[in-house]
Amino acid sequence: MIVADSSYIAEGVLVDEALLRKDDMVAPDLAIYETMGAIWKHQVLLGRISDGRGYLAALADLVRSNWLVALKPGNRLVSATYDLSARYRAHPRDAIFVALAVMTGLELKTFDRNQRRILERETARRGRTRSNSTERVDRR
Repeated sequence: MIVADSSYIAEGVLVDEALLRKDDMVAPDLAIYETMGAIWKHQVLLGRISDGRGYLAALADLVRSNWLVALKPGNRLVSATYDLSARYRAHPRDAIFVALAVMTGLELKTFDRNQRRILERETARRGRTRSNSTERVDRR
């Protein structure tokens, strides 16, 4: 199991479906809405897809089949997210994925440069040497 951020899920839904079939995934429920936003952007703003509903159906199938478990953040995750946000001056929507990875000890799959930076700094602060992120070009 991995923690998948929105950029990773969106890449899997829109470009490379194989990403989504490698591991079971967990993410805060925010990832569903951010991925929906990426699908909307590719249809409405970029014109790269003509109808996003098929991609939305694929996203819903991931959740329905439990390949992707969308978590409602509890008090502990909210607190850890806020601490990381304050410590690294990062928006909570980025910090929540890092906080979930740190709390669970799961690998974080992301194409987000800021999340990788937060994870690397937090890992170093905690005295770990392992970096848990996907090395690929940031698409933001």
